[in-house]
Amino acid sequence: MLNKTSKILLLIIFGALVVRLIGIDHGFPFIFHSDEPAVVRSATGIRFNPNPGHFDWPHLHFYLNFAIHWLFARFRGLIQVLGLRQAVEPLVPIIWRDPLVFYLLSRVFDAFLGALTIIPVFLAAKNLFNKKIGLLSAAVFAILPFHVHVSHFALIDVPTAFWVAWAFYFSTKIYKTDNIYNYLLSGLFIGFAASTKYNGGLFAITVPIAHIFRVLGSDREKLVSLKGLYLLVYSGLACFAGFVLGTPYSVMDFDTFIRNDSPVGAMWQFGNVGKVRFIEHIQQFAGALTYEFFMDFGGFILLYLGLLIYSLRSKKANVWLVLLPSIIVFYYTSGFAKMRAHYFISLYPFVAIASGYVLYYVFNKLKDKWQKVLLAVLVFGFGLYLSGNLVTTLARKDTRVELYEWMSVNIKDEDFLVYTTSSFLPVVEKFSDNETDKGYEQNEVIGKSGYIIADTGKEEFEEDVYDGKFKKTYSISAHDKRGPYIHIYEF
Repeated sequence: MLNKTSKILLLIIFGALVVRLIGIDHGFPFIFHSDEPAVVRSATGIRFNPNPGHFDWPHLHFYLNFAIHWLFARFRGLIQVLGLRQAVEPLVPIIWRDPLVFYLLSRVFDAFLGALTIIPVFLAAKNLFNKKIGLLSAAVFAILPFHVHVSHFALIDVPTAFWVAWAFYFSTKIYKTDNIYNYLLSGLFIGFAASTKYNGGLFAITVPIAHIFRVLGSDREKLVSLKGLYLLVYSGLACFAGFVLGTPYSVMDFDTFIRNDSPVGAMWQFGNVGKVRFIEHIQQFAGALTYEFFMDFGGFILLYLGLLIYSLRSKKANVWLVLLPSIIVFYYTSGFAKMRAHYFISLYPFVAIASGYVLYYVFNKLKDKWQKVLLAVLVFGFGLYLSGNLVTTLARKDTRVELYEWMSVNIKDEDFLVYTTSSFLPVVEKFSDNETDKGYEQNEVIGKSGYIIADTGKEEFEEDVYDGKFKKTYSISAHDKRGPYIHIYEF
């Protein structure tokens, strides 16, 4: 029988999975995110060549996706052999829609990994503090808005955070005991994280930090010892093994791996993000911890920051085991010239645990039950609102899908199509060979008939550049939807 804590944790995981699966087929029958094809095509291509041939991203997630695709293909073949296709296809038609079904499988896989990250988050918080903080941390992680959002895509950021969370859990066990298995497992999962996305390797610092904190708090261990050195070396070797297991061609195709002249090589990726000067780095670091990603973190970044400030005079090693490695990675990542929200997703487990700790502390300070309820409603309600808004937006039809439906009815083969942004290309290319992505110019449409498909950026224009020259035929609002505002003009 499950105890009360296990039941609550399962409920949190189930709720997290539900919000990550709602709208999982967003954008279909199109794939509008430019990075999703890199994952899915690389995974499906492994059946022809086990070497993906490019190292801009490491390969572990490609192989895991390939395994899922392969199992699905075997299952689909079994349905065919048993003569059940005619019965199954009307119920689940997407099963036979290649390649769309493989995008769906990869998205669902990421959604499951996103929800299951709650397990190591809970275990780490429980191991460092107590099970109530573990549950609060799990609940926070379940509704972190940007994590919920990105879990709907076949990308590598959410899986990286999954491996980082497991690595951190075993690092918390290193903090408690010098058992070699914890060093090996923590190193192995960091290797898996780095083999999913290179910056996952940054969290290797959690192992020596956990080791040092344990030794400093022990009367029996020395800060510098042969045994301690061996344990750290073993962890490093396990990390290397984990990386190579996930990306074996980093060794077998080493010459390509170390190239820096194009996205084919891993070294190119490190230079691609760029670096900023020290002053700008400090400004971006401060922004990352306050306002820059406030909505992405559902406001919980302020609890993390509050704990950081409060703990500057604290000697609680277990709290600093959460804060120190994460603040180092926060600082390093905020120095990129391209400071994107998804670069910080692997830090979400640490923010969740820090938030769980702060909430537990505040709840214990409140004496009246209604105050605790009000605080819970305000804190979790805000995160749920933001996550719910993102999910419902994904669940609604993308404006470019609406554009496709309109064009399917109205566009003729001889129509000349002009579109103002390449985001329309997946739709427009299905209708005509006579299209351009150069935007509107007068000489493009002289002597021709067709439509201008414009991404105006706004629902209505008082002075629309096309109004007065062409007849506005159709408009598609992007209010509470993914995709741009679209106006279609006839010429």
